[in-house]
Amino acid sequence: MRRITGITSKTLEKLEKSVQAGNYYEAQQLYKTIYARYVASQKYAEALDLLQSGACIQLAHGQVTCGAELAVLFVEVLVRGKCPYNEGTLDRVRKIYQEFPQLSVPQHLGDDDDMQKLSEALAAAKTRVEGCSSFLKEAIKWSAEFGAPSKGSPELHDMLAEYIYSQSPELDITKVSMHFVRGRHPEIFASTLVNFMGKCYPGEDDLAIVRSVLMYLSLGNLRDANLLIDELRKQLASKQLDFPLTDLTQFVIYLLQTLERDALPLFRILRQNYRTSISRDPSFEELLDDIAERFYGVRRRSGGLHGMLGDFFKHSLNPPRWLGGLTAPHWGYANPAPNAWALAQRALLVRAEIALANWINNVVGTPGLLGCRPHLLEHWVLTCGPYVLGLDPYMPRK
Repeated sequence: MRRITGITSKTLEKLEKSVQAGNYYEAQQLYKTIYARYVASQKYAEALDLLQSGACIQLAHGQVTCGAELAVLFVEVLVRGKCPYNEGTLDRVRKIYQEFPQLSVPQHLGDDDDMQKLSEALAAAKTRVEGCSSFLKEAIKWSAEFGAPSKGSPELHDMLAEYIYSQSPELDITKVSMHFVRGRHPEIFASTLVNFMGKCYPGEDDLAIVRSVLMYLSLGNLRDANLLIDELRKQLASKQLDFPLTDLTQFVIYLLQTLERDALPLFRILRQNYRTSISRDPSFEELLDDIAERFYGVRRRSGGLHGMLGDFFKHSLNPPRWLGGLTAPHWGYANPAPNAWALAQRALLVRAEIALANWINNVVGTPGLLGCRPHLLEHWVLTCGPYVLGLDPYMPRK
């Protein structure tokens, strides 16, 4: 028997025998009592050894509730002891995770099925998912605080996504996707989506694909978003299945191409042209706002004319590659010092507000129409703006 630091072999033997004899509650209380003593004495290494052993033993005997409780306490000690995220500690978390039962979830009923057994199996599956999720979510928080990426350990996200997908009696593919996109295996994610597409309701397949791609993009991860689409096509083709071609999937394919370049107007046009398809899922607009901020620096609208102009001029003046290479010095300016250029931008913005307000009154007639027709602002800046501001866009550099 392996001796855990600071714990006598007699105590370990008593704990293990108690579990083996089926006295799970008694053993659980003893684990927690010893754990509390160690933590009070700041003996975190001993507490971690005890809790890891206890969690694994309880889980190995099918005691998910007890094992998950000790597993969560294990993570709490990691936080208390300020244990860094590294391969050694991650391996300990992984070993506990591997002890969580992974059983097949009943999917279909037959005429002779025992409803009572089915009900018990579904309840047990729910308990497994809740227990493992509680443990891994706490582990993800710990990892984010003590050395992993800000969203938490990618491997822990992959573990949680795979467990939820394989064990949930009521699958929530959105929750599964949320963790997969924070992981590092888009090929496994693609395999999961292909499997889901084979049993989801009609019309849910393209929603799942687009949601997954938008989630990747909202995190700024264009590479894995493209990899996911490529893997989906490859895996579907290997099964002699077609990639779902709908307006929504066509939108996301165009979107991926658009994000490869500095093309804010095209991004806006795509959102406008595919707004009906995008509206199929209310979360898509929120994700697209996040994407606009990630890739083009577009802040969420704060309201008012100044906010709209400030946002637009941020992209049109610094630097507007999408204007065909027309940069600010072409607009009648020599290359000034950075501070001078910043002052010039502010002055332009004030003059632009006045000029645009007059233009709205004279051309559009009602300022409220601008909110309904955002393309008018772009039209003004691209065509009328430079002349109204007294700038000649074709003036040679000084």
